Amino acid sequence: MLCRRKALLYAAGLSTASRVIGGEDVHLKAVYASAVSPVKKIMALYREIEAVEVPPGTYSSISFNGGYVGLASPGRRAKHLNFSIWDTKEKGRVIGEAELVEASTLGKPRNHRFGHEGSGFHSELDYAWKPGVRYKVFVAVAHTGGQTIYTAWFGIAGTKEWKLIARIKRPGIHSLQKSGGFLEHVGKKNPDLTRSTAFNGGWVSDGAAWHRIHKVRFTCKDPTAADAVLRNDQVLIRIGQGLTSAVGSSHVFDVTPCPMPVLPEL
Repeated sequence: MLCRRKALLYAAGLSTASRVIGGEDVHLKAVYASAVSPVKKIMALYREIEAVEVPPGTYSSISFNGGYVGLASPGRRAKHLNFSIWDTKEKGRVIGEAELVEASTLGKPRNHRFGHEGSGFHSELDYAWKPGVRYKVFVAVAHTGGQTIYTAWFGIAGTKEWKLIARIKRPGIHSLQKSGGFLEHVGKKNPDLTRSTAFNGGWVSDGAAWHRIHKVRFTCKDPTAADAVLRNDQVLIRIGQGLTSAVGSSHVFDVTPCPMPVLPEL
C-alpha cells in the first residue's frame, strides 16, 4: 500500500513526505480514518471530508480498493481534486490497464496514465476547494463485460448538487472493499506545521441496501507525530512535529451517523 500511495502522489505532481531531524530526512508517516463497515462487499460509499489545516504539501483522501479521491494542496494557492484508479494486477504483474470512460465537465481535467511505483489512470482537476468547508464524496462501482467501472462524484456537503469527477474502467470484477481515509504530508517543507483533516462515518452499500457507519478507526505508524480526536460527528486526524497521540497508534471512535444523502443518478 505504501508504494501505491507514493505512486498516486507522484501522479498528482507531488513528492514523498519527510521531515528533517539532525540534518537527516525522516519520513512523516500517514494517518488514517477508516469507516468500520458492517458489510464486507461494498459496491458504493458516501463520505464527507473536511481539510482543516492545509499548509502546502497537504494531501487528504477518501480511499477504497483500487483507488482514491483526494484533495491536494501542492502550493500556497494551488488546489487540486484527484481521482485515480490502479491497473489490475496479478502476482505483481499488470494484466489489464485502467482506462477513462467519461471525463468531468468541471473545468479542464487533466486525464492521463501514471506509472511510477505503480500504474493506472489519473484524472486531476484544478478546483479551488477551501479549508474548513465540508465536502461530500460518492463512489460507486458497476460491472459490465468483465470490467469494473468506477464512478466518482464530488460536492459541498449539505447541498443537493453533485459534480462528476470521472468514470474510469478497470479490467476484472471488483468491489470497493473499504471506505478509507488518509492524510499525508507531501514534500520536505514545513514539517513543523500541523496538517489536519476531519472525516465522518458516512454510508456504504452492498448493492442491496445502504448501511450507516457508526464507528471510525484511527491508525498511525508514528504516534509521536500524529493524533486524533472526536469533533462532533467527525474524527479529526492530524500529523506534524510536536504532536503526540493520546490514543496510541490505533483507536476506534464512535461517531454519530449522518442523514442519508440525496445521491446522484449513475
